Amino acid sequence: MQKMDRRVFCGTTLLALPIMNGFAKDERACLDIPDPVMDALADEFARTTFDGARNGFVAGHFRQYAAQIRILDAHLDVGGVNKKIDNRLDEDDYHLLDPDRTVGMVSDYWRQHGILINENNLRDQISFDMNSYGSMKKGIKKRGGVRALHESLAEALERKARNSETAVFRGGPIARGEKVVFPPARRPAAPEIKPAELVLDFHSFIGIDLDCLCKAMVVEGSILVILCALGCVPCCAPAAVILALETLMDALGGCDPDLC
Repeated sequence: MQKMDRRVFCGTTLLALPIMNGFAKDERACLDIPDPVMDALADEFARTTFDGARNGFVAGHFRQYAAQIRILDAHLDVGGVNKKIDNRLDEDDYHLLDPDRTVGMVSDYWRQHGILINENNLRDQISFDMNSYGSMKKGIKKRGGVRALHESLAEALERKARNSETAVFRGGPIARGEKVVFPPARRPAAPEIKPAELVLDFHSFIGIDLDCLCKAMVVEGSILVILCALGCVPCCAPAAVILALETLMDALGGCDPDLC
């Protein structure tokens, strides 16, 4: 009974957020409401990322991320969240975007799991202009909605794994004690400056430009934050997961949403 009361409280207090600058303590506490699936996914993402940061990223890590995306997608679909996201694709909600609120929520969430997100990078990625935001929402809808986006991401990660069976990628997140630190984004270098095998070059073997795939993830994460602020408590943690995965790919040099 106490858990249900807290969910109702979070949902009602979050309704006021669009006119507020940032989350208050009570709103951020909504992320702490137990969700066994999201809790397990966040822990698994943290373990995978810590192992990659400490030992180098290999094919197994990319497969684990792909599996995590598919589990997330199934969880969001059963809970009706995917449908909520798709319904927002036609909404004129640009005025509800709040980069500072989003950075605070995502950073606080992952800090509890031992991951320190680079807040400047994340803020840059979610600071859309109106036309870019609207165009990307139309693009997600045209491709079949958010479930198609999740599947494209999982496929990209699996194909990266198949093409990296013997490779070890070192770079991106840094293991410091029991924490993982996301450094400034590592942009893919031009071939004449750095050999292609030293960066996460997804572009040569997937059917979608990875820069645009990552930008679509940022848009999805931003929509989830809006839904969270409007009272959809089950949307809050998924927003942090989607944005963290995009930030990870960005930090590894696998994509640059600004190029989409």
